[in-house]
Amino acid sequence: MFSKFMDPTNLEKSSGTERQSRPKIIYQIHYAPHGTPEDQRGLHELIHQADIYIPEGFGNSALSKIMYNAISQGRKTPEEATQQMIGSEFSETSLGELNSLYGTKIPVTFIDIPAYDNLFIEGEPTLSLSVGNIDELFQSVRSYLMKISESDKRREQHMLDQLKPMVDTTLDEYPELKAKKQLRVLLSLGSFHTRIYHELQKSGQDVVREFGEMPPVYSLHDEAERRMIFNKPVSDELVSQVLLEIILDDFYRDQMQGLCKGSTKISRYIRLVASSFTLDEIRNFILGFVPLANLANITTFTQVEPLRKGLDFFLKEKGISIPTTEKELDSLLDQLSKKH
Repeated sequence: MFSKFMDPTNLEKSSGTERQSRPKIIYQIHYAPHGTPEDQRGLHELIHQADIYIPEGFGNSALSKIMYNAISQGRKTPEEATQQMIGSEFSETSLGELNSLYGTKIPVTFIDIPAYDNLFIEGEPTLSLSVGNIDELFQSVRSYLMKISESDKRREQHMLDQLKPMVDTTLDEYPELKAKKQLRVLLSLGSFHTRIYHELQKSGQDVVREFGEMPPVYSLHDEAERRMIFNKPVSDELVSQVLLEIILDDFYRDQMQGLCKGSTKISRYIRLVASSFTLDEIRNFILGFVPLANLANITTFTQVEPLRKGLDFFLKEKGISIPTTEKELDSLLDQLSKKH
C-alpha cells in the first residue's frame, strides 16, 4: 500500500494558487558507492547545477543540517566541520562531497532515517554465527539477508515519505527559490538505493538518475538483498556465495585497497571470485577449514586462524590469486570476467 507521498493523487492536493506558486520540481539522483572519495565522480558538477541538495545521511541530526548548510554558505570549511563532528557521519569519503558543496550557497536538507529513530538506534542487523552445523550457518546468512532487506526497505520508504515535505520546508526556509520556474533537487545516494528512483518514476515525478560509474557494480550481498526487496527468489547457491564473499572481504579488501583509486574494482574482483565457486565447493570449504563450534564470539572471519591457509589453498585450486598491483588486478578481472 502506498504512503500519502507515494499516492499520485495526493502529490498535488493543494489550491490552484499554491500549484502556480510552487516551481516545477526535477529530481536528479546521483548513485555511487561510499567506499572512497574517488567513488563520487560526477557529483561535483551536479552539486553546482542543483538548487537543493539532499545527501544520504543515515543517523542524521539537526546538527548535521546546520553543519552542511554552514559549509554550503561558506561559514565553515569542510575541515572545520569534520573536526567538530568527530565520530559522526562525516568521513574521508564525504570530505570530497563537502569540498564540492563549500561556498555554493545551495540549501541542504535530509530525508534519511534520523539519529532518534529506532531503526538507527538498534543498528543494522548482524550475521549470527552461533550455529551448530553447516546448514544452520547457511540459514543464518539467509535470515540475516532477509532482516537487512526489510530494514533497508523501511529506510527507503522513510526517504520517499520525507522527500516532498522536506522540499516544501526548504522552499519556506528559502522563499527566493519559489520565484524559479523549476527547481533541480539533487539526491546523492549509494548505488544500492535504485528503488527510490523507480518509486518516484512510478508516482509520476520528474526524475532522472546518474551513476558515478557504469555499469554499477553490486556485491553478491547487495544482489541477494535487492532480490529480496523486489520479491525475487534467492537461491541456496547465491546465499553460500554471499558467505564466501563476506569471508573474502574480511581477509583481502584492506590488503588490496591501496592498489587503485575507488572501491569499484576491488568490489568487482571479490564478487567475481566468490561467484566462481558452487554451493557444494563452498560447503566443502567451510566444513574443511571453519570450526563452526567456535564462531559465536568472533567479529571478523580473520579471527578464525585456519581460514587464511585454507583460503589460499581454496583459491589456488581454482587458479585464482590475490593481486598485488593494479595492473595485476586489471588482468585478473579480465580473466575472471571471461569465465562468467
